[in-house]
Amino acid sequence: GFAKQLNYEISPKRSNIGAAMEECLNDIVNAAGIGLIFTSYMARHVEKLIPALDEQYMSQIPPEIQGQLAETEVPDEWEPSEENLGPMLQAGQLPMKRSHEVVSDRIVTSRKSPIDGLWPSDFTGSDFNDADFAGYTGKCSWAEAKIEFNLKDEQYTKVCMGDNESADKSLRSNPERAGLADTKRVKFDDIYYWRYRVDPDEKSLDCIWRIVYIEGLTEPAIHEPWKGQQKVPRDPAKPDAGHYYIGNTRFPVQFCTLTYITDNPVPPSDSSAGRPQVNDLRRSRRDMFNNRAYSIPIRWFDVNRIDQTIQTMLMKGQWQGMIPTNGDGSRAIGEIARASYPSENLSFDQQAMQDLHDSWQLSPQQISGADQGGTATAANISQQNFATRIGQERGRVAQFFLNVCELVAGFMVLYSDFPILTPEEKQAMEGAWDSKQITKDLVFKILPDTQVVLDSEARIKKLVD
Repeated sequence: GFAKQLNYEISPKRSNIGAAMEECLNDIVNAAGIGLIFTSYMARHVEKLIPALDEQYMSQIPPEIQGQLAETEVPDEWEPSEENLGPMLQAGQLPMKRSHEVVSDRIVTSRKSPIDGLWPSDFTGSDFNDADFAGYTGKCSWAEAKIEFNLKDEQYTKVCMGDNESADKSLRSNPERAGLADTKRVKFDDIYYWRYRVDPDEKSLDCIWRIVYIEGLTEPAIHEPWKGQQKVPRDPAKPDAGHYYIGNTRFPVQFCTLTYITDNPVPPSDSSAGRPQVNDLRRSRRDMFNNRAYSIPIRWFDVNRIDQTIQTMLMKGQWQGMIPTNGDGSRAIGEIARASYPSENLSFDQQAMQDLHDSWQLSPQQISGADQGGTATAANISQQNFATRIGQERGRVAQFFLNVCELVAGFMVLYSDFPILTPEEKQAMEGAWDSKQITKDLVFKILPDTQVVLDSEARIKKLVD
């Protein structure tokens, strides 16, 4: 049942993790060499009054009498006892407390731009969950910030500012026309850190705290234990026995890189790795077009055999008809040989392309699918090496995907009521595991072939063979 609800939560109908994964892979390959996904829980509530008595006290009040009692609101810190409850019931009053009822909620997975990622500048590992902190720089509307960061109405003018992005960070050619100049946004830094690395009194190695800095405010808007995990005592009867955490024990911001360079956690992307060869190809292409621009057809004529009037018209480039000559015309008018493009420059292009394929560890056949020559043995060896490299990258992408799924599962444990499960499935699930232990030593897996995309012909051939 838990796996069924998890698969539903990561589907396009809910968190839509597939869209964030595709965007991150483009970041890794084409631009930055690193991708970020942020996972969070979003909910909207309505306030309502509920009885301030637990089931034990409510069971002692007959149902017909409960309907006759007047609802009386009591403070949140009020606790029922025989001394304070008896007089209220005799006066016909039922103590009520304010509660927040969830009317809409969702677990959100969203791609964050690599340029907005936050992590220690001196971190040199490959697993970003080992960093001291991780976070991102974001923007949101005032309505979202007011609820998320507990802001007051009088802080609006301090934190809301125009959405002024530099030209190199936006693809919009005319931001004013798009209405962005008048858009007011709240800019913030959302950071999550391991508490034990800054607080010597913290006994748990899984405790994560959250701190949020908002541009325009001098003090953090939020600095508290992260609500993506919950502290649970190991033995309620023994307060000194310690505690552990359920929910999430990873940063909500997850990073993915396909390769690792020693002491450099952010390796170059394929685009940046091949940029020197691409620049060489651009220079060669520029020289080729310059040669075509300046090596234009030029004619000559014998001034001793061509009439003066005809000479003037030829130099103006206006003559297209018969030209009278004094003698053999083939020796009176001719064409000057044009400068040809050096053939060795084409070999430079081929070498640059080969260097580019070597840096990407791809062959021309794998890029275009066309047969570029060579023996079948060489093609098989190239394909085997390619499959090895792609298999390693698939493993890192799969681990990145499962890390995000683990975060979604952690939020489910804390906040989900498993709406798509039937009562029988919920009962079977609750009988199979303890809700206070569900994320301890839990293993997530995917089918090994789910990352291998085959066209219809390849799938039919596989089934037939």
